[in-house]
Amino acid sequence: MLGLPDPAERLAVPSRLYAALTSLYTTTHDRELVAQKDRSRSKRKGQMTPAEMAGELWEEHHPYLNLLKFPNDFLRRASRGEPLDLPPGPVEVGNAMLETGTRLRAGTIRVGGPTGEVQDVGSVARARFAQAGSFFGIYGTHTMPDDTACEEAIHAFEAYRKDLFQQFSVLASQRTRDERKQRTIADALMRRALSWKGTVSPAEA
Repeated sequence: MLGLPDPAERLAVPSRLYAALTSLYTTTHDRELVAQKDRSRSKRKGQMTPAEMAGELWEEHHPYLNLLKFPNDFLRRASRGEPLDLPPGPVEVGNAMLETGTRLRAGTIRVGGPTGEVQDVGSVARARFAQAGSFFGIYGTHTMPDDTACEEAIHAFEAYRKDLFQQFSVLASQRTRDERKQRTIADALMRRALSWKGTVSPAEA
């Protein structure tokens, strides 16, 4: 139809046209989604809840946050480890010399609240490592590294969490001047970041 004499070029043109049309459609569709969000936000005149603000901020910014996964992204070296079966739930770290009442002895953890299961993991470093894993929603049977590796991973995790919270606080301040709402938004974004699983590779599937 275009009068192209070269057969190879005639075969290539439809593919290029299809790719261009696909790109045009995708761009137009993405712009319309943004416009819909803007119209919705205007109608509500700023009456969005902190959870809704956090959801929008997450969708807009999480691809650019360089998010990490626990524990592999925080372990800087291989180490020998022991298996640990960690039930789901929040992890409390023991640091008392003796276990008395609600206080946990150093080297133990309690999973699932005040009446949860108590486990001896061998050291405070390992207990804090297990707690960090629970923040990421990690439970079940996994390998607990040695104390030095645990301490290094916890140090890296704390720096990562501090940096993320600072970023989330800045983003929240751009949506509301209410400091309590800013904290709520930042906390919600932190929970999303820590529970983020990313793209599962074939080796992890």
